Amino acid sequence: EGDLNIGTSLPQELVSKVRVKLEGYASGRYAGGLLSVSRNETSGVAATGTALFTAVVATDHLDVAGVAFTCVNSGATGNQFNKGLTEAASATNCAAVINANTTVNKYVTATVNSATITLTATHKAYLGNLVTLAETGGHMTLSGAALTGGVDIAYVSYTI
Repeated sequence: EGDLNIGTSLPQELVSKVRVKLEGYASGRYAGGLLSVSRNETSGVAATGTALFTAVVATDHLDVAGVAFTCVNSGATGNQFNKGLTEAASATNCAAVINANTTVNKYVTATVNSATITLTATHKAYLGNLVTLAETGGHMTLSGAALTGGVDIAYVSYTI
């Protein structure tokens, strides 16, 4: 009995554990075995995406997982964020609102470096690639229409 860690992406269809009965020969004699393949979200790679703020104005918004975060000049409430004096300040304000949102923070965490928000899936696996991104206003440059790079790690064990 042993475990073999295969660092490869599993198809979405392989969400639950799969067991396959193997029959064959080992060391010249018949052996029946059980091959177990499962995915592990904690050992995978988290999907990421970015939003670069450039001259953001009030009414611009960043959509993360279908939730709109809207820029306002002042007095932000709910899913609004205040326009800062710099793009970095606006990005920081937006990231804080994303992280405080009890729906979206189940899927991503937001960090800021200068005027760029990096969104990282909270679960390491392929499913993070399904988190959508969009912007309205033309003052944000997105890495893509969804987070990318999320990878499952497959664990394979064979018992004789």
